[in-house]
Parts: sequence; C-alpha cells; structure tokens
Amino acid sequence: MSHSKKSVAQTEAEEMNPIHLPFRSSEERLGLETAYIIGMILRYVRRFQARLLNDVGTLDPSHTSSFELLELSGITTDIPAKTWLDTIHVPEIDDLYRRILGVEFMLEQKIESSLESGLSEYMIPEKIQTQFQLDTLEKHLLCAIAAPQMNMKIARAYRFATGLDSTIFPAGFYAELLSSPEVSVKDVLNCLSPKRNLRRYGLVEVGQQTDWGDKTPILHAPLLVPNRIAAYLFDNHHDEFPSFMTLKKAPSHSITLSGDFRTDLIKLMRKPKLRLGITGAMCDSAIDFIHQNLPSPVLEIDMPALLQCKNQNIKMDDLAIQWFQEACLQSAILIFNCKNTKPQDYTEAFNNAFGMLHEHIRVYPGIVVFTAQITTPMWTEVFTPFTEFVTPSPRWSQQNVFWRDALQGRIPDDRLEEVVSYISSSYCLSPFEIEETILSTVARTGCSFASLTGQMLSDTLCASKGRELEGLADYRNTSLGLDDIVLSEDARKTIDEILNYAKYSETIYQNWGFEHMSSATGLCALFYGPPGTGKTLTAGVIAHELRRALYVVDISKIVDKYIGETEKRLAKIFDHAQQSQAILLFDEADSLFAKRTGVKSSNDRYANLEVNYLLQRLETFRGVSILTTNLATSLDEALSRRIQFKLSFPTPQPEERAQLWKCLIPRHAPHDDIDFKVLGEYFEMSGGHIKNAVFRACVEAAATHSHLTTDMLWKAAVHEYRELGRIIRDQSQPPSNA
Repeated sequence: MSHSKKSVAQTEAEEMNPIHLPFRSSEERLGLETAYIIGMILRYVRRFQARLLNDVGTLDPSHTSSFELLELSGITTDIPAKTWLDTIHVPEIDDLYRRILGVEFMLEQKIESSLESGLSEYMIPEKIQTQFQLDTLEKHLLCAIAAPQMNMKIARAYRFATGLDSTIFPAGFYAELLSSPEVSVKDVLNCLSPKRNLRRYGLVEVGQQTDWGDKTPILHAPLLVPNRIAAYLFDNHHDEFPSFMTLKKAPSHSITLSGDFRTDLIKLMRKPKLRLGITGAMCDSAIDFIHQNLPSPVLEIDMPALLQCKNQNIKMDDLAIQWFQEACLQSAILIFNCKNTKPQDYTEAFNNAFGMLHEHIRVYPGIVVFTAQITTPMWTEVFTPFTEFVTPSPRWSQQNVFWRDALQGRIPDDRLEEVVSYISSSYCLSPFEIEETILSTVARTGCSFASLTGQMLSDTLCASKGRELEGLADYRNTSLGLDDIVLSEDARKTIDEILNYAKYSETIYQNWGFEHMSSATGLCALFYGPPGTGKTLTAGVIAHELRRALYVVDISKIVDKYIGETEKRLAKIFDHAQQSQAILLFDEADSLFAKRTGVKSSNDRYANLEVNYLLQRLETFRGVSILTTNLATSLDEALSRRIQFKLSFPTPQPEERAQLWKCLIPRHAPHDDIDFKVLGEYFEMSGGHIKNAVFRACVEAAATHSHLTTDMLWKAAVHEYRELGRIIRDQSQPPSNA
C-alpha cells in the first residue's frame, strides 16, 4: 500500500468511525466486514460492468452481451453500463479501491486496539482465523462465502453481480471478487486447495456442477460454508455438537490426587501443544484435574458409542472433520474416550480412516488426549507422537480422603464422618467414580445432598457395580446387626475375631509388613451345621457390621459343562469382589469344594482342575469369603489350611430357642404375654423353622384382627413340626402351665 493511498484511506476511515477504540460489540466487527464485502461487490460491478447488459444495452446481468464480447476481445467501445452506474452514483474504481483500503486500515487499527485492551471477544472472524491458523486472505474468503448465508442484503447483491439465480456461487466469482493489484485470482483459488486449512477443517465445502459432476473444475465449483461455521462466524452460534461429541462440564468438586501423580500431571499440562495418552484406573480423575486446572472447555469423543453404530454407514472422515472443526471453534481440549473397547474392532469398522485422523491430530493447535486401558499399536499409530501417562490404581487408604473431599460442604459437618466412615470401606473408587456415585444417588433417590446417607450411597454402588455379576451372584442386604441375632458366647467371640481380622488386616499386612511373610492376605471362614441354623443370616450380619456388600454365589450358574467356563465365571466373581471389597458367600459350598477324586476319566480331571483353581483364588483373594455347608466332612482337605475361622452352628438349645422365638416376633406386631420358654422347650427347631412358624402365626393374627398369642404360635409350631416329619404329644394346645 503506497503512502499517499494509506493517508487518504486513513482520513476516510477516521471520518467513519474512531479507529483507535476497541470493538464494542460483535455487530460492530461484523459491520466492518459487511462494509468490506459491499465495497468489493461494487468494485466487482465496476470492473466487470460489461456483464450487466444485454445486446441492446438494457440491464440484464444474466445475459452474455456483445459489449462483453468486445471488451474480452480488447476492442474499446462505450459501454452503456458505465453511464448507468454513474447515474446511480456508484463510485469509480479508484475511489472504491481507496474505500476498501480504508476499511482494511480501520480493521487493522481496531483489531490492534482490541487486543491491547484485552477486549478480543468480539473479534469472531479473528478468533476463527487464529484457531484454524488461516491467513488474512483465507479469513476474508471465508467471510465472503458465508455472507450470503447470513445476510440477505449481500445475497441479493451477489445475485445481481453474477446474474445467477442462485444463493450458492462458484469459486471463480469469489476469486474475481477478492482479487486486486496485490492479490491474483490464482492466489484466491489456491486458498481452496485440499491441503489448505479452509478445506482441511471443512470450513468451506466445494461442490459440483451438474454438467461436470465429479470432474467440476475448481473455478466453476459452487462454494458453501457449513451452517455451524457460518452461524458461529456471524455470532449466531448454538450448542449443538457433532455426532458422538459431548461438551463436558467442569467438575464442581475439588479433585484430589496423590502427590507424585499430581506433580507429574501438572508438568505435562505446561506443554503448549500436548498430545497425551492416559491409561490406568484413574483416567477420568486425571481428565477432571486437567479440566479443572486449565481454562479451556473439554470436548469428549465417545469412541465406544461410535463403534456400536459402525453399521449405520458412518464415515469417519466426515466425523473427524466435524470434531476438529468444533474443537477449534471452542478452543477446546479434545478427549478421545477409547476405554472399554478393543482396537481391532475399530480397524475392522473403519479401515484406513485413521490415517486421516492422525493427520488432524498432528496439526490441531490445542491439547489432544486419549484414554484407554492400555496403549496398543493402533492407538500409538493414530496419536503419535504422544506422551503416555499411566495413572496409579486408587488405594484403599485413599478412599476415606476421596469421599471426604467429595462430600465436604454437601453433608452437614455433624454427619460427615459417619457417612464417610460407612461408605469408604466399600468399593475402591477413583475421585471421578465417587462423584458419579454421589450424583447418581441424588438422582435415584430424589433427596438433597444434605440428606445422603452411607446406606444410600452403598445401595447405588451395589446396583451399578453389581450388574457385572448378574446371573452369577445375588446381592443380599440386611439391616440386622449383631445384637439382633441369637448366638452362643463362643460363637459371638468368633464373630468378633472375624470382624477384627477384616478391619485391621490391611494395617497388619501393609503398614506392619506382614505381607512379606505371607501372600494370603484374605480371610476365609467356614460356617457349618444343620439347615436353618443361621449360617447365611450371620454372613449377612457380618457384611452389615463391616459395611460391605454381600454377594451369594449361585453355584448352579457357576458350574458349566464346557471346559474352562467355570473358571472364567469364578474369575469374574473374584475380580469384582476384589475391587468392591465385597464379601463372597459360597452357600452349600460342598458342591464346589468337594473332595478331589482319583482320576478315572477326563471328567474327574477337569473337576479336580476346577477345585484347584478355586482353592488358588481363595488363597490370593484379598477380601472376605465365607463358606457354608451342612456337610463339613465332604469338603476337600486342602481347604482346611486356607480357612482361618471355623464356626459350628448346631441346633439351638432350649434357652437359645426361646430367645429366637422372642427376637423373631415382628417389632410392631400386637401381641399378648407370650410364654417363649415353653415354645423353646417343646420344639427342637432351628432358627429358620422358628421364623416360618412365627410368620404363620402372624398371618392368623392379621386375618382375625387379633393379637398374637401363645396358642397361635403353638399351633404354628405344631404345623411346622408336622412339615418336618416330627410328632409331639398333645398337639392341640400348649401345656396347662403355659
């Protein structure tokens, strides 16, 4: 730009608008862009005025006239259109050129002022220019192509200038529109090369003419800006996102990470163009920490969901363009969630599309992260070069801190420790999973954060995590504590030992170093005795006292006739229980842990292998397992050394039976004075049968709208006795002294 022209341009610009003030609104910025495009249109009309006429000199832009032919041939002639343009006061070429330069100069000055003042939020075209790494010519070309989509005035001006009855115009028109003494038509067309960012990021779509089809030359190819980009460019953007992409909300809670984990992650976050592969158990917590400590929004690509829709004719190429386009618009951290999927599934579904994805990742100006269980050759190829960050597994010793940090400020201080103490002994979770559990519990129960209890949180975890064991084990829950069941003094001492072992074994093994002397850090107990003596109930009470989930293994669904299937199912159960700190109850354990036999057939050999595997997993299981059986002598001898506690559940004695009758009366059932002693003396029944008799008597009392009486309980006990095949003297009523 010459000095004289710049001086004139500067003078005109200052008369139009104070140029040293920053933009005060996006409308002001777009107004200058519109003025620039209108100036270019007027200049275009002046430059190609012969195109406006038909052969008789009447205005008809759609007609190729003899005047245009003479002009193209270099023959000088008077063109009526020139006079016509003068009549409507369209400025001359030189005046228009100065006006365009004036607008350019004003733009430069106001952009500079806005940047110096820190008020760049209104400079949307410049934001797009920066995020997509465009030069100034590419920026103006993008605005010119998008303008008729968002501005009816410009759309009509384009139609007049081109003579086309259309709202989509060819590349040749834009090349001539933006060309000048400094910029050639070829320079403009080069901006539309597939290797340039306008095409690479899908900012401009190049179409086809019907006559040429896929052989349409670029000069005649219609150009279009995707609606998402055009709307954003003209400050009319919305929050709809491309398929399989989600804008993640910043975590509202503080993310607690261990010292080394936190330090290493902070170092990585300082890299300006980070490519990060996060693997391990705490991927989500690491991403939340990044999100919370960087100002950028986070856009997550749901790769598992994409994989599930692989048969819906999805083109990875198109999706990738949309993803990176949106990420650039948002100045976002781009997260590829590749967890819970197998890389070979992607290879089969999308073939060679990952080469193109790799190229987008390579040139993306922001942070790109992928999360996976482990890195694989395919992920390495797509995301290379990247820094791998392996997150540590959450530790049981951290659970109390994680839960307290997540619940602080949500639960009243006087209840915080109680809830934390209850739930922190449950599943071993990352901070991200803990936050998800809290939010899910509130949504599921409809209660407020302040009303949350440890039991509510535990129920949510068991419902969600327990799905992994559907069909293999049943979740059991009881509200009964030790004081609610009848145990002999010796049995109570053994139960107390079991509880202490479970509570303090981690301290002994890990903190005191006993694990160097023994790898068997779990607890295995055997409950044996006749049916109905309370073995399963006691296991539930132990789970309640330890505040852990209890899963009763369904033996019938574990054992499979196919070789290796039983072991797979057992592995799944033990792995889940390990992660959840759940208690495993093998009811009727003699069917699984039966004595190994001499190998007389292949069936014997495989049955022995199953027992061997089960014994091995019991020994390495870092949790509580309880076995119940009616036939302790039928269990394999090798099981004995793996059992720390053996507890017999004999048929209760008269005093214990009387206590059972009393304990099993429902708390709110109306009843008279009942002789529990006579019931205990006359009926030698276990707790399970007493419970059946009590329920039968309660049914009679409810049906007759009367109180529960000794007679009702006596008749019910007699009926239960008859069911057991036993007899009693004088079955009709209790003894007279009752």
